[in-house]
Amino acid sequence: MSKTAQQAETIRKMLFAMVKDIRVIMIKLADKLHNMRTLEYLEEASRKRIATECLEIYAPLAGRLGMSRMKDELEDLSFRILNPRAWEQIERFVAEASRTAASSWGSWRSPCAGRPKRRACRSRWRAASSTSTRSTAR
Repeated sequence: MSKTAQQAETIRKMLFAMVKDIRVIMIKLADKLHNMRTLEYLEEASRKRIATECLEIYAPLAGRLGMSRMKDELEDLSFRILNPRAWEQIERFVAEASRTAASSWGSWRSPCAGRPKRRACRSRWRAASSTSTRSTAR
């Protein structure tokens, strides 16, 4: 029996078991998530094969079962293995955007922090909201 046929048979059995008891698929998804988290100890070819299988089969299944957090993590882990350059680029972009957002939030937060500065916060908020209202009214 070929490797592809074995995989198809395994998935078929899993789906039939799921019809009887949903816990079977939940355990299988949890096991797959654990495997994906520890893939760095396997060879490159095995990692890519498992990540592709996970991205094509298990992540969509988790999504259809309403397990969006698990689906997202399975997709992220698979993407990290299948496209490492793109993953690093996205990671740098998110880190930079996070730093920018944190510095922007800090400039708003400091005048608004504490009770004595309450008026400064309100006036800044009013100025910002009136500016945005003027720009959208055009």
